[in-house]
Order: sequence, then C-alpha cells, then structure tokens
Amino acid sequence: ADLLGELRAAGMPDADGFYQRYINGRDSLPYEAVFAKAGISVARTTVSAPFLGVSTGVGANAALEIRAVTPGSAAEAAGVQPGDVLVSVGDIAVAPDQDWASAFRSRYRGRAGQPFAITVRRGGQALTLNTQVRERTSARVTLTRAPGLTPEQTRIWQGLATGL
Repeated sequence: ADLLGELRAAGMPDADGFYQRYINGRDSLPYEAVFAKAGISVARTTVSAPFLGVSTGVGANAALEIRAVTPGSAAEAAGVQPGDVLVSVGDIAVAPDQDWASAFRSRYRGRAGQPFAITVRRGGQALTLNTQVRERTSARVTLTRAPGLTPEQTRIWQGLATGL
C-alpha cells in the first residue's frame, strides 16, 4: 500500500497496473524502455558454458570430495554421488590446489553432447563414469551511456545518479 501510494504521489498514471504486472505478477521490468529515457542502452548477451554440476570440498588426505550433485547435470547423469572423491574430469586431472573447473570449461566449451568420463574414488575403488557434456546458459547485461543525450535524458540521468 505504501509503495502504491508513493507511485501515485510521484504521478505514475497506472500505479495499480504497474504493481499487478511487475511487482505482483511475473513480467520483467521493461529495463530497455526505462533506461532509454535516461540515455542508457541495455545490451543482453547469452553465454553458454560447460557445467559439470558438483559442489566440492577438501576431504581426508587433501582429496577433493563431492559434497553435492546438481539435479539434471552431467555429474548426475554419470552417477556421481556425494562422498565420491573426484579424480579427473575428462582428460583433466583434479587437485584441490588447481583451477580444474576453468580447464574443464575451456576444454569442453561448445561441445554439448560430446561424451566424456568422470573418474571418482568410491569406497576405495576407482570408478570411471561416462556422461555427456552439458552446458548452462546465462545472460549478461551491459549498460552504456548513449552519446548526445537530450536535456531531458540528462536530467533523468542526473536524478538516477544522485538519487534525487
């Protein structure tokens, strides 16, 4: 109620509709249209990266132990279980003191569906678990100031920048 009152007091023509659509509803805020009023361009790009789907921690004997497996991940499809000790991912040896995850993403980027093996130790025995590369897609947003702002865009920009 306080938010709706503030929006109405600020002169928003359809505060109730805005609230129902963007706050109470599921629509994303129209960032591109709003930021354009302040001379800000919004660029969205999607990035896909290989995703193994494990959370790890250093366990006994300084080994990299699987703490959790993400549902729907390559690791889950392979049969990796919490408590397994991660030995290698594809042809990448795993050690707690190295950035094996970056090496994995670099080696398998753009290879969704390609088979690879995960080697783990479970109960003292080495197991080779077969799976396929799966990728996770995320969005990146970049904001840039437009050249040649109008006086109105400059005023809105200054208001955003100063909080006034």
